[in-house]
Amino acid sequence: MEKLTIMQVAAAIGPACFMLGSPLFPSLIALLVNLSLQYGNSPASGYGYACYGLFLNSFLQDASASGQFGRLAYRLASTSDAKNMRSETFAIVGLFLHHRQAHLQETLPILQTGYQAGLEAGNLGFVGHNGNGFCINSFWCGKPLVELETQIRSFRQQFLDCNQLTAANYCSIYWESIHFLLDNPDAIEFSFSQGQIFDSKNSAGMFQFYLYKAALKFLIGDIALASADIAQARPYLAAGVETITEAVFYFYDSLIALATLSELGAESETQQQRIRANQARLNHWAEHAPMNYLHKWQLVEAEICRVQGQQVEAMELYDRAIAGAREYQYIQEEALANELAAKFYLDWDKQNIARTYTIEARYCYQRWGGNCQSQTTGCPVSPVIQSPRA
Repeated sequence: MEKLTIMQVAAAIGPACFMLGSPLFPSLIALLVNLSLQYGNSPASGYGYACYGLFLNSFLQDASASGQFGRLAYRLASTSDAKNMRSETFAIVGLFLHHRQAHLQETLPILQTGYQAGLEAGNLGFVGHNGNGFCINSFWCGKPLVELETQIRSFRQQFLDCNQLTAANYCSIYWESIHFLLDNPDAIEFSFSQGQIFDSKNSAGMFQFYLYKAALKFLIGDIALASADIAQARPYLAAGVETITEAVFYFYDSLIALATLSELGAESETQQQRIRANQARLNHWAEHAPMNYLHKWQLVEAEICRVQGQQVEAMELYDRAIAGAREYQYIQEEALANELAAKFYLDWDKQNIARTYTIEARYCYQRWGGNCQSQTTGCPVSPVIQSPRA
């Protein structure tokens, strides 16, 4: 009974320590896991295993072992006697662990269940974490924008009703991003400033705010502003570690940098180093979850080959990226890969080939729901295709 009480207390204060970044958090999780191994699992053990899996990813880059602990945590937290810790456990599994070995879409029911479990347990903080995780993962896995707009609007209103204002502010970023893509992609600017919704000490809020702005501005072809926004996101990257947005940051940071380069010469050594580091991290993620990350890595590699004048290699990599994104239903990244391939062929004066890729990009953007326009080849796509190379 004494050990069970200790485990319950460790699990009860663990989430608060995690959110505050307390140095006590790793010790609490180590205690919880050790007691579970010595005396058997308790209703709190699933949460401990989930957090231990997060440590394995973050500090040891052991995605395989992390995934095993994540699956164990999910099974234990799904039992009836663990319902009071289900919301916390599912938030960790859905946001940080499952996408490292399975398709990002598979995290959505986990996070939906965690959201409902939080409501039932009165755990409003993790209602917010699960709900926001669902919105983030839904956006980046390419769910249709019209459907997603309705879902995010509903989450935002529920957060406001529960007085979860920070969670509602996160939803404002996702919701307005979707509206720009649906309605007015030529005027990407939020109706609120960063200072109006997030204190500068809220690293996660700052990271999301600038990451979404950078991605949107890249998609409309405003490379200069995209570069400025991704630079603003960079100091806050730690707030997105092990979530899908960490990989998204590496992806767009590299694409934005490559869009500004005419060649990877000595004057761009800083950009070269950053792109290489980003690609090394994406490659590691792709080794364990190619369905989520391999096509991203391939598209950046294609752009590297373009900049280096390696046309044959670039052609192959563009096509691989397109095929991978299509196979795993990342419709927005299939569109982007087609678009960048079209720009590559236009720069090479292969206009007929470029038109084929442009038409494919248009089709993918339409299926996603994005209302992006370009006049470069006479076909509506995102203006990335018409932005000038440096």
